Amino acid sequence: RVHAGAETLLRRAQASAAERGSGQIGLFGGEDRPEPLRLPEVADWPGVERLSFEAEAIGFHLTAHPLEAYARTLARLGVVASHEIEARAAEGAARVKLAGIVIDRKERVTRNGGRMAWVRLSDLSGGFEVTLFSEILSRTREMLGEGAAALVTADLRREGESLRITAQDVVSLDEAAAGAGAGLKLWLESAPAVPALRSLLEREGRGRGRVVVVPRLAPGEEVEIALPGGWQVTPRLAQALKLVPGVARVEEV
Repeated sequence: RVHAGAETLLRRAQASAAERGSGQIGLFGGEDRPEPLRLPEVADWPGVERLSFEAEAIGFHLTAHPLEAYARTLARLGVVASHEIEARAAEGAARVKLAGIVIDRKERVTRNGGRMAWVRLSDLSGGFEVTLFSEILSRTREMLGEGAAALVTADLRREGESLRITAQDVVSLDEAAAGAGAGLKLWLESAPAVPALRSLLEREGRGRGRVVVVPRLAPGEEVEIALPGGWQVTPRLAQALKLVPGVARVEEV
């Protein structure tokens, strides 16, 4: 609410400073009581969005890691955690799926005039660096901005004492989550939650995910309503739904 009302706050501060500088006094002497400040009534930021702003403001994630919201999705996609990469390579694994938040990207021109990049990513157990050659880099550069959540299909190759991780494909983690067929189950306490639910689902669009709504009825009575068709079910959608007034609980299924 403070962020959304920043302009209002600045105007009030400027007006107050101007009044103090003018030396004017109130109509009946002394200082007038300031008018109550009204901040906009807006919903809280979803967890993933809050963490993104947090990193933008101070340079790193302080209160949590964005991938915590993707835990079930990562398991469904068969993602390997960064602390397991060395062990997978030792076992002979040649190709793995990795996921992380982009921390940094460095590019350079190769001897044949193409470009390659080293992208540093962070997951729940640490960090890792992925090498991208020209073909992969040219079609994925736009999705590899700082703070982006990415799913990387990579080859592992031992080069002396070091392990090279070379990307063979990169997609948005939200896109991969939507295609994984995850579902959501929502418990509704009041009817006013329905328009907000409809708006959020329409914003995300159609996909493979199943959405089930459980409205509150009489005590001890419960009914499950499966919404027709499939929806783009992502952790971002789940986080946003948890903040909707009238939604009691959201569960990934």
